[in-house]
Amino acid sequence: MTEKQSHLFSKLLDANWELKEAVENEDYIQAYELQKRVSLLKSELRADMGSEAYDKFIENGRKMFQKISDN
Repeated sequence: MTEKQSHLFSKLLDANWELKEAVENEDYIQAYELQKRVSLLKSELRADMGSEAYDKFIENGRKMFQKISDN
């Protein structure tokens, strides 16, 4: 991940956190604005990384943080 991509991802995480907080506080106007920002940041990161690399990065992150099943 390049420095630019790392910076975009950091901004994306922050915006996503703020979005979660806005929804929990029922501030739906703020949540709407933050959702647009999250979408824009995702698009920028995907464009910079390339779709395939972005999808792989996101999937690996999901795998890392998913709950372990009790099987």
